[in-house]
Amino acid sequence: MVDFHDFSAAVLARSRDHDSRVEAHESRYRNLEPASARLLADLVCGLRAENVLEVGTSNGYSTMWIAQALPPGGRILTIDNHPGRAAEAAGHFAEVGLEAQIEQRVGDAGEELAAIHGSFDLIFLDSDRTAYLDYLPQILRLLDGLLVVDNVISHEHETADFTAALRETPGFAVLTLAVGKGLLLAQRSAEY
Repeated sequence: MVDFHDFSAAVLARSRDHDSRVEAHESRYRNLEPASARLLADLVCGLRAENVLEVGTSNGYSTMWIAQALPPGGRILTIDNHPGRAAEAAGHFAEVGLEAQIEQRVGDAGEELAAIHGSFDLIFLDSDRTAYLDYLPQILRLLDGLLVVDNVISHEHETADFTAALRETPGFAVLTLAVGKGLLLAQRSAEY
């Protein structure tokens, strides 16, 4: 069996090397920072999240961190719009032995979110930041636990409207953590 920590570190190193050589933003992997990945895994574990949704698979780095923290029988559904990246991620999942816990969907995140039924203990949002505000109604419909959003400090100009809308949503406690590129955590208050 492949060592998870060694494997995920190698995936991240390859991604960073790739991103350093590619100018086009949309062609980069843009993986989660290691400190954010560890915190995300701790949140999944601490919450005993059994049903997780991720929007923005890329090459599967964050997906692997979430999947390895799931309890027995736990599942993650991950969405990305790039078929090549999805195939690369699937290879990573198989190589590290996590493929049974992960369901991948390839398509437009807004359309995929609208088609999903049920609820999630944790939703991780790390995709096209300019679309977050459009995703918000579906995210709120699907969320039955904690929402985690990446890049809210490093790309505040792209996430400010989303963050403001979430803060104005009745019944939500919202916190921004200076971890990695900035993580936003949001959870419904118990009375809602």
